Amino acid sequence: MSTQGVQGQGVKGASRSVQPVTERGSRREDVFSPCALPGREQQSELEQGVVEHTEALVVHTLQLLLRNCPPELLADAAREDLLALEPHLQRALEMLEDIKRHRSLTDKEFSQQHAFKMLLISRR
Repeated sequence: MSTQGVQGQGVKGASRSVQPVTERGSRREDVFSPCALPGREQQSELEQGVVEHTEALVVHTLQLLLRNCPPELLADAAREDLLALEPHLQRALEMLEDIKRHRSLTDKEFSQQHAFKMLLISRR
């Protein structure tokens, strides 16, 4: 069982890829139109979208592991999936650092940052 990129590639064994919904209730590509927001606000929305998408990938991967993986294979499958999530986790952490340079992180963003760091540490 392994996690492959995003947008169309999805998670192996999943019937569809993860498409996170924003707070406005629309799909990411609708909200992230180049004309939608000016300057820094647009960049902040893009950064938050990367973080939210990564969180959705992590949750989806964990759900698949818990539902579909026999206990005797769980450790190896989880290790493999964490390795596949690594670029997404690193990118989300970069986005959170960018957000942090412009404003304080919200409690949720701080929790996401901590969780992503812990996942990266645990894969070693």
